[in-house]
Amino acid sequence: MLTHRRATASLVRRDPALRLPQRTHRRRSWTQPRLPAGCLRDDSSRQRTPPKDCVPRAVGTTNVAATIGSNSNRDLIGAARARPHRKSLSHDDVVHASADAACAIVLCEELGPPHVPSPSSRVGQALHEEQTNPARWRMATLGRRPAPGAIARAIRKRRPEQGMKSAVLFLVFNRPETTRKVFEAIRAAAPPRLYVAADGPRTNREGEKERCAEVRRIATGVDWPCRVKTLFRDSNLGCRLAVSGGIDWFFENEEEGVILEDDVLPLASFFPYCDELLERYRQNDRIALISGSNLISHKFSPNESYFFSRIVFIWGWASWRRAWRHYDVAMASWPEWRDMRGPSRLFPADSLVARYWKDIFASVHSGKIDTWDYQWIYACWRRGALCLLPGNNLTHNLGFGTDATHTSAETPSYVVDSAPEEVVFPLIHPECVEPDRSPETLAFRHIYRINARNELRRWIRTTPVVGSLLATIKRYTMRARQGSAACSGL
Repeated sequence: MLTHRRATASLVRRDPALRLPQRTHRRRSWTQPRLPAGCLRDDSSRQRTPPKDCVPRAVGTTNVAATIGSNSNRDLIGAARARPHRKSLSHDDVVHASADAACAIVLCEELGPPHVPSPSSRVGQALHEEQTNPARWRMATLGRRPAPGAIARAIRKRRPEQGMKSAVLFLVFNRPETTRKVFEAIRAAAPPRLYVAADGPRTNREGEKERCAEVRRIATGVDWPCRVKTLFRDSNLGCRLAVSGGIDWFFENEEEGVILEDDVLPLASFFPYCDELLERYRQNDRIALISGSNLISHKFSPNESYFFSRIVFIWGWASWRRAWRHYDVAMASWPEWRDMRGPSRLFPADSLVARYWKDIFASVHSGKIDTWDYQWIYACWRRGALCLLPGNNLTHNLGFGTDATHTSAETPSYVVDSAPEEVVFPLIHPECVEPDRSPETLAFRHIYRINARNELRRWIRTTPVVGSLLATIKRYTMRARQGSAACSGL
């Protein structure tokens, strides 16, 4: 078998574009970097030439092994501990299928793999693809070596290779087109257990029975190893009871899992993101849910992969049975919490926000709003729970359109601006579990539109006497304008 150095040289000889510039080394110009904990060093053979994991100061480059050994990428190096008989990581552990082959070759050189990657491996396929498309090679300006930052990004974009562990609840109704798109994303993730809950068709809607039947056929078309359970309603219960009842049924069978509606299309990284955080915060009662949507990502971008907030976004989310057991669709405890000035104590510095949510919760409790999600927000806030929001949005909402029930016909600007983007692995976790208040202000202002002007409009609409008076004034004003236009036409 070829040694590592000869194997790398053979790769370089086959493609002149891979040849690195010749260097003249002097012993005093080299410095030995300190490797992170868990990184293995081979000192069995001492040689007079500079070690491979050293960097010449005269050249001024950053060592690849040191780049990989940074805090954000240390999990990858930690994989070497699982293989004590190996001195380095394998090719498949280092580079994902879409990684740049130039990075693969440098990693092979720096980390010291035992042999050339086989053509069937992911690195071998990447090498072949790049060698057949020379125009795609991107080298740094320093010599012809890939930039260390590009190598680090290629490593960090590597997704977890193990399959999905959590169960998925798929809430569907009567839209075959959006259901098919979301189901394809679920199929790509291949969860081990799939729960499908569907509300029944409405009797006064022509053709809805056939559409509901088509949706159920699509949502249960599983072609991977998976256990499927269904909850299909014969009659229509409405959004309030159908969705909340479906989630109740899901958590009666599962301790934790992912919840998707038929109009929420997740990115591929959404599923491993939920998997990892469900396990990490399984025993933390302060965390109520893991959201996959961030509708203020165009205005707020944290340094970590996610952040803690009191804002609850439910366009693709995950939770635990321990958190959902506090949910009450009837909000029976609302009068008591209202009398205790719960909203005002929750938002003491913003009376407009407190008044807005007080009116919303009162309308939901009285049955004026037929929904299920405001009750979930209430359950989280009443017990002081937090939500995990990703640093960038991970889901598309396909529900905006003329056939939308609970969304508008036009896509709001905050949805357009918060374009989904894949999360980068390994995840960078926050140091402490504390909510960030700045995203709350952004969400209340730009999503819920809570300001003095809109508050005045809402008060006018909800006050019968003032509303009827203004409607009368508006009606007479319109008539006067029409009369003046008719006179000017004569």
